[in-house]
Amino acid sequence: SKATGDTFVPQFIPLNSQEYLVKGFRFRFKNYTSLSNDVSHARNEDFWHLDVVLLDAHRMAKNLQFPDVAFTKNITPLYSRYKALPMSHFSQVTANDFRLTIPSSFKNFDSDYRKVKFNFAVKGLHKDDEVAFTTYEADIPPNTLATERDILTDFDVDFYDFIADDIDVYESGQYEFQYYFTDKNNPLYTQYHWNDTCRVLLTLANYYAYDDGSPEAGYGLRDAPMGRVAYKYDILQKDTLQAISMYFNPTMLENAVTFNLCVWANDNGYPGELLYYSPSEKVQYAEGMYQFVDYEIKPENIVSGEKNLIVEKSFFVGWEQPHDVLLNVGIDLNASLSNRLYYNLGFEWENSVQTGALLMRPVFGKFQSALAV
Repeated sequence: SKATGDTFVPQFIPLNSQEYLVKGFRFRFKNYTSLSNDVSHARNEDFWHLDVVLLDAHRMAKNLQFPDVAFTKNITPLYSRYKALPMSHFSQVTANDFRLTIPSSFKNFDSDYRKVKFNFAVKGLHKDDEVAFTTYEADIPPNTLATERDILTDFDVDFYDFIADDIDVYESGQYEFQYYFTDKNNPLYTQYHWNDTCRVLLTLANYYAYDDGSPEAGYGLRDAPMGRVAYKYDILQKDTLQAISMYFNPTMLENAVTFNLCVWANDNGYPGELLYYSPSEKVQYAEGMYQFVDYEIKPENIVSGEKNLIVEKSFFVGWEQPHDVLLNVGIDLNASLSNRLYYNLGFEWENSVQTGALLMRPVFGKFQSALAV
């Protein structure tokens, strides 16, 4: 049956044939899509999602309940200003910049009350170490959607030094903030523990990012020869810009696409003086899923004539397109930004209504060339 909208619909598929009841039985789901006919949309038009695929004996279609408690949405980042920032710039971040209240939403799918114990941890994935804290307990009524606010300061949660102590030790690091619950009262529930953890990642490397690295769509200008796009970054300390890292959605609509890479100074919240202009840069794609390409800052294209492009506080990165072309830069629609993205069709800069985050990042510090193209 067809399901539309954002509601999950239970489906039961009986596997009662003898050919299925063998060791090594496997199955898969296949999705069919239709492609958009709009020349500016290089995408398919149909998406569907699977959640909680359960293969078990003695089940009946009339019984929708199963003994599980699960998060129904992810937690928001405790550090919300950037998804990533340079390791050396983290010294400008204080413990007060982290939010210590975690709203969460979860559901008890069971027909019985469930008692769960909540926990919080920060894992340093680059150093195989963590700090973990136990927070509160909750009794969840049967078949109930519940929301809670966990105030970490009530449990002496302190993880700032765990991150800050890495500044002079590692060139980069990944920190996974985990919010999870345990339910060990009954060993029968262990098979459901895979959905008992929310994870949010903070990356300290050599770049800033407002995006999470995963594009839900593409962004570009149509019917705009010589159109310009500017993306504002506010950074924590003065530094030398080494490269602009970009991700383009690979499509077959355009071939041999070029653009002029630009960096502008900030002028009262709008793009101002042109600081960098690199003409005829080629749209490139790196091997692998969602891999960025680095466009290195070339001294000969620095407008001031200086050898280094030094930026501070606020500036804009973006492009000028010499002809009507859709660059299709990836955009993270899960982000919610305001007054970051601007466009100019030849007359004046205008604030875009788009609140997503472009997959376009300024690179600082020690620069290493991107993956092989």
